[in-house]
Amino acid sequence: MTEEIKTFFVDGGCTGNEQKDPSKRRALICFVDTSIPNHRELADLLPQVGISGPKLKFPSNNVSEIVAIWSAMKYSYQHGYKNIIIKSDSFTSICWFKSGKLKNRKINDPEYVEYVLGRINKLKPWFNSIQIEQISREVNEAGKIIEEKYEL
Repeated sequence: MTEEIKTFFVDGGCTGNEQKDPSKRRALICFVDTSIPNHRELADLLPQVGISGPKLKFPSNNVSEIVAIWSAMKYSYQHGYKNIIIKSDSFTSICWFKSGKLKNRKINDPEYVEYVLGRINKLKPWFNSIQIEQISREVNEAGKIIEEKYEL
């Protein structure tokens, strides 16, 4: 018997990327489980994702993108989905996911990203199959939700 493959679109965004004061930024993540009727949205403010590790100090688009990937993985784990495809338009977060580490620490909040990557690396072996695909922004269902609802 073949287990069903679940597909997720993921995206993250941040307003005020030019702001030096992180409190003036707003970071959001979104992932869409394509098996839910009408592509119902699942979105959180980044600081409220509910992690027990370090708190996000300096949100950015790339940080939001990798947290969106992690969130889709956590959701899959919680629902017993062992075969998943994650579709993202973020080249950077896909590279981080595939390598499992930061190659360059000259980013916003490297400690937080390393924490998230550590959580991702611990979850990966639980899955029978986990694929990640780069897609264009125009076809990213999660990106459409962020654009329409949050104007990011």
